[in-house]
Amino acid sequence: DCLVYSSHLENNSHVSWYPLDPYDRYWLAEDSNPMWGYLNSKRNIQPESITEVPSAVLQKAVQVAGNGRMLNITWEDNTPDLQVTVFLHFADFQKSQPRQFNIYFNSYDKPYLYSPSYLAAGVVYSPSWYGESDGEFNVTLVATAKSVLPPMLNAFEIYTPIKHKTPMTFSKDGKKAANLKCTTTHIEHIAT
Repeated sequence: DCLVYSSHLENNSHVSWYPLDPYDRYWLAEDSNPMWGYLNSKRNIQPESITEVPSAVLQKAVQVAGNGRMLNITWEDNTPDLQVTVFLHFADFQKSQPRQFNIYFNSYDKPYLYSPSYLAAGVVYSPSWYGESDGEFNVTLVATAKSVLPPMLNAFEIYTPIKHKTPMTFSKDGKKAANLKCTTTHIEHIAT
């Protein structure tokens, strides 16, 4: 089982539900941040086939305000032994100049180089489940020397595993389930 926090990035705080979201996610708007510049587009965004974030979510984004080169998303959770995996959703709707950045997940020392596609959704996720002993989490996007535009981010999701103290099924249920052929969705896959 998995608990998910989904957020899209825009200039006001509210919860949105999109009937065309195949995973029935609620998207929470982040509070405004003076370090962010807010972007909007009415253009259609081609969805990404694995996570299928609705185009309406991807039509909003944040980038670094002013001439900044680093976009930082932080949150705090002091739940003991908390593990998370983070999905970052991108779609560039400003084709004017190159945009390229490195993505860092907390203290994971190897960055991921990324350049969002024009009017097409893309996703980058943390390389594994990770936790921080101090409860402070962050994702940092840092523009490369080749990038003319600052980093941008359209939406993100944070997944945490739900640990059960007692098994949720009987042992005989597992034997029956082994005989079934089933298709797992992306969300079910990362929960295992």
